[in-house]
Amino acid sequence: MQQVLNLTLREEILVEKCCARRVCGQCGKNFNIANINYPAAGGDPPIFMPPLDPPDKCSDKMEQREVGSA
Repeated sequence: MQQVLNLTLREEILVEKCCARRVCGQCGKNFNIANINYPAAGGDPPIFMPPLDPPDKCSDKMEQREVGSA
């Protein structure tokens, strides 16, 4: 059985999250450095998504991820 989950998110938040994607050039783990904290607006609920920061051992090896990579 296949299932589909359709999630929606405000465009400015999607852009900010996509631009903040990082990968460690040594271990290959993925991180997202965006700190999303948008107040409620126009009937939309507030959105808080803390960053997924790399550990100290990876912080100096961060590279910006390709937009189409997993």
